[in-house]
Amino acid sequence: MGISERKEREKALRIKEILKAARKLFTSKGYSNTTMLDIAEKSELSRRTLYHYFTSKEEISYTLMLEAYESLRDIINDAIDGSMTTGYDKLITVQNAFLKFYREKFELFSFTLQLDHRLNLMEDPSEEAKKCLMVMDSLFVLMESIYEEGLKDGSIRDIGSTPRQFSVTILTMIQATLQKIYVRKSWMESNKDINDIVIIKTMFNICLTAITPL
Repeated sequence: MGISERKEREKALRIKEILKAARKLFTSKGYSNTTMLDIAEKSELSRRTLYHYFTSKEEISYTLMLEAYESLRDIINDAIDGSMTTGYDKLITVQNAFLKFYREKFELFSFTLQLDHRLNLMEDPSEEAKKCLMVMDSLFVLMESIYEEGLKDGSIRDIGSTPRQFSVTILTMIQATLQKIYVRKSWMESNKDINDIVIIKTMFNICLTAITPL
């Protein structure tokens, strides 16, 4: 391995360590309460060295958010690719993909809930933020295509909505449900017949029942 290759490898490892430290801090302390100094100390770096890799906390946050959205997108795409079925069945697959993301990548999931509203309110998004928005839009497009496929093969009932309206509505409902679960998780743990998985599945069942052919 040459000197330049070794330096690139060391840089990639250092960035990975910084992102890991930042993700843990954002999850435990919250985004607003975390400083660049906190991230530097957690990464066992000087603040000056940290700024060599990232110019701001915002840049770190959108790099992490992009990782989260890409992970969710890949989980959904992998599930859909192996599902040569109807549009309705693909919606079931999307449900299971969201559940998998929620169960297996909770740190990434909780992080997206903290910062998603900031991303959508940005007037002049950075390059990393733009990449996040592009991945989000790809999920909308995917849901639109599934809805159109279901209408065509007869597995989904026409509810009078355009594919875009359906896509935005159902993904917004999913996000709102997951966010409420995240905020009220401790309350739900005190209720025997209510838990996060039950609520997620119930929400999906309500949505799917509405579009099931009569």
